[in-house]
Amino acid sequence: MLDMEIFCFALGVWYGLINSWYLPLAACLLFFLTPTLRLLLFWGLGFLLSSLHQYLTPQPLLPDKPVIARATLQGTVASLPREYPHKRQFIVSLEQVDGHSSAGLIQLTWYNQEGHIHPGERWQFTVKLKKPRNYRNPGGFNYELSLAKQHIHWVGYILPKTPTLLLEKPHKTSWLTLRDRLASKMAEGAPDLQTAAIVQALSLNIAHHISPELWELFRRTGTIHLFGISGEHIALIAGLVFALVHRLWGFYARGCLRVPALKIASIAGLITAFLYALLAGFEPPVQRALVGCGFYTLLCLGKQGFTPWQVWRYALITVLCLEPHAVFMQGFHFSFLAVACLLLTAQRWRLSGVKAKMAEQMSCLWGLMPLSLYWFDYGSINGFLANAFAIPLVGFLIVPLSLLSLLACNQSWHTVLMYPLSWLIHVLIGGLQIVEGLSLINVTFAIPAIEGVLCLLAALLLLVVLPLKPFKAVACLWLLLPWIPNQRVQPNEALISVLDVGQGLAVVVQTQNHTLLYDTGDKFFQGRDLASMVILPYLRSLHISKIDRLVISHPDRDHRGGLESMEQNMTIASLLVNDRNYYSHGEVCHNSPDWEWEGIHFHFFAITDHFLEKNNSSCVLRVSNPKHSLLLTGDIEKPAEDYLVRQYGQRLSSDSLILPHHGSKTSSSPGFIQTLKPAFAVVSLGFDNRFHFPHVKTLTTLQAQRIPLYRTDSCGMLQWLLPAKGKLQPPLCEARAP
Repeated sequence: MLDMEIFCFALGVWYGLINSWYLPLAACLLFFLTPTLRLLLFWGLGFLLSSLHQYLTPQPLLPDKPVIARATLQGTVASLPREYPHKRQFIVSLEQVDGHSSAGLIQLTWYNQEGHIHPGERWQFTVKLKKPRNYRNPGGFNYELSLAKQHIHWVGYILPKTPTLLLEKPHKTSWLTLRDRLASKMAEGAPDLQTAAIVQALSLNIAHHISPELWELFRRTGTIHLFGISGEHIALIAGLVFALVHRLWGFYARGCLRVPALKIASIAGLITAFLYALLAGFEPPVQRALVGCGFYTLLCLGKQGFTPWQVWRYALITVLCLEPHAVFMQGFHFSFLAVACLLLTAQRWRLSGVKAKMAEQMSCLWGLMPLSLYWFDYGSINGFLANAFAIPLVGFLIVPLSLLSLLACNQSWHTVLMYPLSWLIHVLIGGLQIVEGLSLINVTFAIPAIEGVLCLLAALLLLVVLPLKPFKAVACLWLLLPWIPNQRVQPNEALISVLDVGQGLAVVVQTQNHTLLYDTGDKFFQGRDLASMVILPYLRSLHISKIDRLVISHPDRDHRGGLESMEQNMTIASLLVNDRNYYSHGEVCHNSPDWEWEGIHFHFFAITDHFLEKNNSSCVLRVSNPKHSLLLTGDIEKPAEDYLVRQYGQRLSSDSLILPHHGSKTSSSPGFIQTLKPAFAVVSLGFDNRFHFPHVKTLTTLQAQRIPLYRTDSCGMLQWLLPAKGKLQPPLCEARAP
């Protein structure tokens, strides 16, 4: 009953949010398999639901422009603050902006705040606001989507040295304030931050205190699914209450004659599970488990029984009705797909005991692999071993103790529970670190497009459901499709990619069989760097696992910030730097001889004068074939430009140029630009950057010489080919008039 209809409903919801062509195609395929008008009706209902959901969600009444430099707002803290060493990040439900009524959610960051901020508090802030922007590169993290699924379309920070006013403390208890208080109590009783973070995640679904290093360990061992509230927690809570109420009600003979203990116990378990689901944040995996508890309660009440697949489908439609944006959440897809893998395994291979458990683990490992490769560029084969000991350790010991500590967090003996918990958590992490040593068996491969994921999932489904010879051949073909390399660069050609790394620089030069990386972008203060956020995902999306030469033009942070991440995560055959005084290793580019890869010539224009300003000793690299060329200039300024013109003259001539120093007024002097005579110029810079690059003086110089300018802040990643034959084509983006 309602098999294909529910899938069509889900596709309609998804299409209403992202308008992708393959969603109607999938619906047409379902209609071809089951030609009934109900499919079209459910598709339309799903589309209508997601459209209404977006229309009815409150939006902040703010000017329609990308940046608001200064605004005074009032609102209520609507999330648990994420605390970092030098900042706090939280969501505010707006009430007023500059004295005018407003509504909706925005995300704010408060730097160097003293004291704490709590959910439910009403504040007045003076802020700078922006519409969120992605780093627009293939394979990168979709920051805009991560906020949009929380209905957040503006972000900002509280301006320093401006008044902040606490208008009102929470006057009533909500689920959010209760979670905040319980989390604080549990953190106070924990012997260390690591224990506190994991216990909060396992009992309250507050996972943002887990360190990035631990998340990386969980990712690499395939155990991320264990550290959040899931069906296991709901089943444990409901089951314990069911058993307790069933036992106690059984002693009440008169009550049992009126209402059987089975019915009372099942209702009590469902109510408790619902209350705990609210306390745990009511995320999609929790909602799915709660729907399962609801159907079990119906069965206990003597109503119609439901098959596991019916429960799965009704849980799917319930979650989508509650929050259509769940289709964008990784937890939603992993949760439902994992349960589907378990159900398929139980039906296809009727096993029991240890064999059944091993089959379930293998099923989840391979069934979830396509999504892991799509979102994380990584598949944990060693996760089979990690989960073999982690699942029983977490499920039978750590989770029950964590829930018991949650119940007892207001008691003086609460800390007694934390010591065995801390010991068990250290045992768990130690075991995962041992398993991580087997990471060589894991799959490091990126599936950049959702079509590749669908191919793999369809192939696995065919192999399990229809293991017949004709279907096996089709399935094997689909399995191979995402792994077929896409050769884009021919001999005597070079593909140039200027990545969007904000206010910094990172350029990838690909020949037929080699890759050069020029600079590695910025590194945030006590935070992530652009190599881990942009460069590595981009290279993995191209299935590049080795950098043949990495050039750091000069030691400014916005050019070398990602060097450490690159060296930790990618094979670097050779490192070239401008000055050994700033680096522990590497060869000096000014002394480097020329080299050639597949007909592409690489030449450094050595700067042998000793300039006081380190920018002027940047590595200046020319990439060329017999027809076309590119000049990479780092952050050189006018003194170095004049030196290069005097020393090398017309040899500098290049028909494409990456502007020196992000378009600063101290660079791109008229004489230098005139000597190069580029057909077009590219500048790498951050949107709304504090330096106001590119400077009007540089723009005037380019305009005077009729050189079109392409900018990463408006175009995202800029890419063009140095062709072996024919005319040089500029990047596929509208040029900004200088």
